[in-house]
Amino acid sequence: MTEPATLPNHEIPSMHPSSEGGGSSRFKPNLTILAIVLLGAAAGFGISYIARGQALGMASNPAKKVAEAEADVFRDEASGTIAKKTNKDPNKFATGTHKLVRDGGVNQTVYILSSIYNLDDYDGKKVKVFGETLSSENVGWLLNVGKIEEVK
Repeated sequence: MTEPATLPNHEIPSMHPSSEGGGSSRFKPNLTILAIVLLGAAAGFGISYIARGQALGMASNPAKKVAEAEADVFRDEASGTIAKKTNKDPNKFATGTHKLVRDGGVNQTVYILSSIYNLDDYDGKKVKVFGETLSSENVGWLLNVGKIEEVK
């Protein structure tokens, strides 16, 4: 007859601090980790606060500042008066948020949009725009505006 299998006798650690080695040494690594995490968080907040202050000192739109600095990369340009696109436009399916009305009639209109500029700020103003032509099945010319110069 075989004897029943026995499980090894493992000691279960006590949850009470013992007098061996002092109980406080067990908490030192936890305090060190906590201190490192708190210092890292404080440094992160400090850096973001400084960076935000510097950004506020720059232009209100950093993308606009970059676009103006790199204006020579825009291959296409057009001049005219910016007007908000309305439902009364001859081409009601036209792409773009605004249009650039140019001399020569309706067929010379450039439909424009911009992720850098708020084109509403230029509504009714005579401007020269620089940007990249986008493909469109609905209009003859669709321009993504990267730079605007007001014409006096």
